[in-house]
Amino acid sequence: MTALANPYQHVKAAAQGDVNAMRALADHSVAMLGQNVADPERTLLEGLIFARMAAVVGDNADKGRVLSMLALIGCFASSEASEADYFAEGIAMASILADRGEELAADGVNLLSEQASPEILAMAKAYELVLKDIY
Repeated sequence: MTALANPYQHVKAAAQGDVNAMRALADHSVAMLGQNVADPERTLLEGLIFARMAAVVGDNADKGRVLSMLALIGCFASSEASEADYFAEGIAMASILADRGEELAADGVNLLSEQASPEILAMAKAYELVLKDIY
């Protein structure tokens, strides 16, 4: 992944529904981590907005991008509460993908669930109820 020379040129296209622009902006935020950004969590959160938008209108690869970014952002979480929230949303996304027949996601949700506290699993269930009809 490489950072975009001018990511702002993609914002208008993304706002008008261009899924490729959404993907490019999401990927740009990940690529920026190699630039030693001052606040990696914020950088990824901005990209995660576009990744989520792409996941709504795109395919399972777009949903996988959200899952990957949630895992990555957890490494930069500013608090334990934020880390737990990203973890719970990731479990929910993996569960949604598993319910749709993605075998890798099914394996992943089992592994993630084994590592999660009961509180995180409860948060994941709440996320799943909200997200299942969106994704």
